Amino acid sequence: MDVLEQTQHRLVLGGGNSYLMIFGTAVLMMMGLGLLIAEFLFAPGAAISLFLPGGVLLALSLVLLFSARSFSYTFEKRTQRITVMVEGILDTRLHQHDMQRVRDVDVESNAPDQPEARGRYRILLVADTGELVPLDRAFRLNFTQATDAATIIQNFLFGNADWAQAEAAGGAEDWPPGE
Repeated sequence: MDVLEQTQHRLVLGGGNSYLMIFGTAVLMMMGLGLLIAEFLFAPGAAISLFLPGGVLLALSLVLLFSARSFSYTFEKRTQRITVMVEGILDTRLHQHDMQRVRDVDVESNAPDQPEARGRYRILLVADTGELVPLDRAFRLNFTQATDAATIIQNFLFGNADWAQAEAAGGAEDWPPGE
């Protein structure tokens, strides 16, 4: 996950695999079509058919093409909105959250009993009611990406120095002060 934009009032984090997936899909698709064309032009009825490997490569390329996703998380202090956008080949999903209700940022693993290196992670927003709201449904991130992103979000939402001091003093759960 990368910081795509960061100003005093706006933070945009994003990432995804769409460009890599589309490139890989194009390569697999060309290989599959090449095998299919070779079967029909050069070896019709041959004992070893190229139809099966060509069809498998073509099917795999289509699966990869339709699973490619890119995502962005936009935090707007002026509107007090958090917008999550996930884009695919066929669809775009938008989810919005109220920034004023966020009291903390945490990470969640899809494999809590496994070592950090094995699981996939997602970012959670901790609401003022204690409710844990996933920023996104998917567990897209590795441990380092998730914790780095959570720190960036915390610093943006709650202030860099003040939040770090509260965490060091053991009072980050009561952040922000005066509420």
